Amino acid sequence: MIKLSEQQIQDYLKRSYLTVDGLWFVKTEEKHDFEAALYMDNEVWKVMSKIQAHLLKQMGGLADGLPGLAEALETKMTLDGHPVEIKWQGESGFEIIVKKCPWHELRVKSGRINISPRIGEVICGTNMTAIAAEFNKDIKVERPFRICSGDAACRFRFSINA
Repeated sequence: MIKLSEQQIQDYLKRSYLTVDGLWFVKTEEKHDFEAALYMDNEVWKVMSKIQAHLLKQMGGLADGLPGLAEALETKMTLDGHPVEIKWQGESGFEIIVKKCPWHELRVKSGRINISPRIGEVICGTNMTAIAAEFNKDIKVERPFRICSGDAACRFRFSINA
């Protein structure tokens, strides 16, 4: 058996995670079409996002509400390779600024940049909304800027009416 460092194990698992998601999408698209693949991918991410939120909430002992959500998202995004900055806007909300997106970079590298805006529009919204709902069903999610649409960074705003 090969002796791998913790970093090598993490790299192996992360690359496998990214690759299986991309391959699954491409093979579904080949069998059906782009919209069918996007629909199924979105259905998978609805469930996967809830699972990830639940795990992070449980592992971190996070409470419901915006502070718990912010901590879970900072952890998730960092683990997924998205450097983030969190800016609080008082007690009623916060914004996450994502300056690098590995998913978009993979689409650029594979020559599929043309589909990136559509995927980002659907999947990122589903992902963030599903995670937020695990912390409070009344949390509102806005996405005014997206890297995949040509913006310098993605910005996700999370707020709740007091």
